[in-house]
Amino acid sequence: MKLLSNAPLGEDLFEGKSQEFIADAIVEQLEQNANQRNPDLHHKMIGIEGAWGSGKSNLVEIVKKKLTTKNEKTTFHFFTYDVWGHQEDLQRKAILDELVNDLIKNKVIKDNSKKGNSRNWKERVKNITGTFTETTRKQIPSISIGFLLCTLALTISPICINSQKTDGIFWTNIAPWIPLALFIIALIIFIKSNGAGKGLAEFIYSCKGQNTATTERSFVHEKNPSAIDFRNLLRDLSKELIGKHLIIFFDNIDRLPKEKVIRLWSSIHTFFAENQDYRNISCIVTFDREHIKEAFFLENDDSRGNDYIDKTFDIVFRVAAPVLVDWKKFFERKWKEAFENEFNPIEYEYVIQAYDILSDSSNPIPRSIIRFINECVLLKRTFRDIPERYIAIFNLKKDDLLNGPLDMGCLNNLQSIYEHDPKYYDYITALVYQVPPENAISVIYKQALYKALEQHNQKELIDISQAPFFKDILEDALNYFALLKDPIVSLDELGDIPLSEEQQRKLWRELYFRSAKSMQFDSGRIEPFQMVLLKHLEKEQKTELIQKILVPFNNIDFSGPRDIYGQSGREYTPEEYVELLKNMEKVVQRDELKGFLQKIPIKTETHKNLLQKIVDIDWIPFECK
Repeated sequence: MKLLSNAPLGEDLFEGKSQEFIADAIVEQLEQNANQRNPDLHHKMIGIEGAWGSGKSNLVEIVKKKLTTKNEKTTFHFFTYDVWGHQEDLQRKAILDELVNDLIKNKVIKDNSKKGNSRNWKERVKNITGTFTETTRKQIPSISIGFLLCTLALTISPICINSQKTDGIFWTNIAPWIPLALFIIALIIFIKSNGAGKGLAEFIYSCKGQNTATTERSFVHEKNPSAIDFRNLLRDLSKELIGKHLIIFFDNIDRLPKEKVIRLWSSIHTFFAENQDYRNISCIVTFDREHIKEAFFLENDDSRGNDYIDKTFDIVFRVAAPVLVDWKKFFERKWKEAFENEFNPIEYEYVIQAYDILSDSSNPIPRSIIRFINECVLLKRTFRDIPERYIAIFNLKKDDLLNGPLDMGCLNNLQSIYEHDPKYYDYITALVYQVPPENAISVIYKQALYKALEQHNQKELIDISQAPFFKDILEDALNYFALLKDPIVSLDELGDIPLSEEQQRKLWRELYFRSAKSMQFDSGRIEPFQMVLLKHLEKEQKTELIQKILVPFNNIDFSGPRDIYGQSGREYTPEEYVELLKNMEKVVQRDELKGFLQKIPIKTETHKNLLQKIVDIDWIPFECK
């Protein structure tokens, strides 16, 4: 496998050969320009119009090849100026610098290095672009041992000389000689470090409290050449091109921001379109008309961009996007070129199907096709075991799949093909999370399902439940839980669990048995997860759970003198009992529930109060006393 070059090849690879026809017409016009002595008939400003990526630069390369292969008297030389690459430069200066250097390098013109000669082209460019260097110098003290000794000697000299008046052998015989000794040592150090001559100079400067060290800073100043200087230099270059014809090609205007398009367009119009002195120079500009119109757009005046284009060019050629049959053949040729001996014809059919359905453009351009193929090559190098069809889908719908790899809605008409593909989620998940395909589901979705069950994330649960591997990872995800309250409620909120009836019965039965070990039944209330279990359990487990929930109220008597009653140290009220039964009735049929209820003694007055406060409790078997 190899990456494809996205540079213009100078070949018309499409079946219709439309670029060949246009190139022939441009070549004919350039040849007329080269042979035309009448400047009024010299159509030197040639525009090539086309949408971004439609192959305009490739068309110019075809023209270049056709002109350079012809055996004619006139020698054509192409100079390509990448305006996007120079967008941060001074454009006029950059054009002249690049142009003159290119012409000299390719021996199109000769550069006379004699100063002041009109054919000293580099010097002329330097002069009119105003490039000069400003140097500033600044003395900075150089702190050395010799300099310090000299400074110390100068400082203590007055003290040592006056010390002769002081009593003592040191002050009268030794101290006066210390400054001289320091000067001699400093001189020896300077001579040893810098040689006799320079060392003596350093010593003298140091004795004066100075030094010879300096630092320099240089600043280069540039400016754009004036309009007159620019025209004069181009005119003289044109005269120099005897028997030769220069073609200046301005490329990549499409990529410039709006404000820079306006400035560059103004320069091209001023220095090329409005001047007829350049007999041996033609100019080709590739552009996207909509981009130019947008740059020159004025409110309530949509025609301004067209006016600028019409006034700039003598001739405009249009490059159309390739037709359907063309781009598919081009795609196949480039895919085979990229994958070489690893080309798989079966996978290719799936790839071209995916590209045709999922690509953003109904009529793809060569640049986008090459970019897509290169992206597939890079992923295939990383994931050798993933078939090309899945790599193609991932590259085409990367943004959607990164946000939700389980959502097949982005596949459009391909969804019906891949929704029953057992390997689709493995491979797409591997590409999204950059893990081996064999580990993708277990590593990624088990953890995702666990979090969704724990956090009651219904959207995530729905997405995962719709995947064919849901039943394979559900049991493992549930095994992560020590307490099953949250996952039981989350599964109920999911609604229709994509399992068979038998699988669902088995699931709820196992959830009950696992959760029953940690259930507490002495609260006198029913918890949400217990209500879910009552709703889904079969008769045997449901009966068992109902009996356990009602245990706190077995043999209770609400007819005693107290307001709160209970057993084993727990106390309950008649209101709690009624609330419990009302909640259980939401998931258990009343008639079924009544079969588990005992007659419970209660004060008549208490019963009347209950009837007034709570609606519809006549079915609860109270025995008034």
